[in-house]
Amino acid sequence: MSLAPRSSTILDAARSEVLSARALSRRPIVLDVTHLVTRLSRRATTGIDRVDLAYARYLVGRDPPVAAATHYGLFRPHVLSAARMRSLIEHFERQQLEEECGERSEWQSLRARFSGQNPPLRTIAASSQPYSWARLFAVQSGFRVLHKLGASIPRNSIYLNIAQHAFEHHRFFSWLRRRPDVVPVFLAHDLLPLDVPEFFPPGYERRFGRRVETMVRWARAVITTSAQVAQRIETEYRDRRLAPVPIHVEPLASPLEQSGEINQRKAGFLNGVSYFVAISTIEPRKNHSLLIQIWRTLIQRGIATPKLVIVGKRGWESEQTFRELDLAPDLRQHVIEVSSLPSAHLRSLIKNAQALLMASFAEGYGLPIVEALSLEIPVVCSDIPVFREVSQGKALLIPPLDGLSWLKAIESLTLEDSVLRAQLRARTLEFKPPTWRAYFQNIEAFFGDL
Repeated sequence: MSLAPRSSTILDAARSEVLSARALSRRPIVLDVTHLVTRLSRRATTGIDRVDLAYARYLVGRDPPVAAATHYGLFRPHVLSAARMRSLIEHFERQQLEEECGERSEWQSLRARFSGQNPPLRTIAASSQPYSWARLFAVQSGFRVLHKLGASIPRNSIYLNIAQHAFEHHRFFSWLRRRPDVVPVFLAHDLLPLDVPEFFPPGYERRFGRRVETMVRWARAVITTSAQVAQRIETEYRDRRLAPVPIHVEPLASPLEQSGEINQRKAGFLNGVSYFVAISTIEPRKNHSLLIQIWRTLIQRGIATPKLVIVGKRGWESEQTFRELDLAPDLRQHVIEVSSLPSAHLRSLIKNAQALLMASFAEGYGLPIVEALSLEIPVVCSDIPVFREVSQGKALLIPPLDGLSWLKAIESLTLEDSVLRAQLRARTLEFKPPTWRAYFQNIEAFFGDL
């Protein structure tokens, strides 16, 4: 099993290109786009959404392009042409506003909050929605039911599923029994619902367990993003007394790598303001309560308090946090909540921050850490094994329950002549950012070995 990413040296890059060509000649690739179609109706783009989209973009632009796209069907998968997949990507980007096509109300609200105004935090103006809900439903339905009649997945294909969407419904994968020529490859982001079920909604552990059953039953190879998760998947196979499959570890690159920059006129309000940014869904595992407690302490001390910008949708079992964000007048002036931002706007927000904060109790990767370090912005994050791996030791690591150390670090980073900030900034220059080009070269090389 491959438990470490392949080297990015010139020699290894050349080897990857050779193996990639071999992979292209041996097996067609079929990408499952069910998750992307489902996410068309959601405005808050998650890390998994961005990775799914990165795969779709790459495979459509590949030479030759992806053989086909597929969507779950009741009895067998529906096959979509490469042209339909390109259309799906265009619709997804427009709905999610991945490309800058106007200024979303979230950015307008952020600008107002930075200037001291208090507009509604989570209101999304109707004008920022590119589609009416009726049209969006029609578009989604089209991708779900309009497909190439009579078409089937090409022989000897690699069936690639990135998001593990609806894996708990085993019937969507029963067709694999009739197609032993197809090689199912799944990307496993983490197994946290099995390891720390207390951080997830009631009943989710059982549901996720069924997803893992699908993966270990049908996968002939697994891709993951960290050695920590790869070792955990190995354990799952061993505990179930199943023969292991090849596991390839490939660290994800920053989804902001290829995003554009917004002009200075739109981002100028970020200059000269002291603020920190935290990027994640608001739910117990992410430990937002620690950050809110720290900001309360900073406010009570009566000194110049930096702003905290939380970028992420509201999740589950965090009602106390939601109440504080909505009702606490002291926090209202200093803590800003934004459900999501287009890539170019998020890039600008990170680039002007004092630091990225990520106080999670458990993670499978840590994409915001890669995004910040790739932009040479200091990172303060939890001292957990996967963050040590993902940050390459270039972040300030603090235990997630050590509130005093977190407070001291944030206070130090807020100082105009912060020594700690200079030290952390120097560390970011030593970070070796994963790139999407190397990522997909190595994935293709892995396919070539299957």
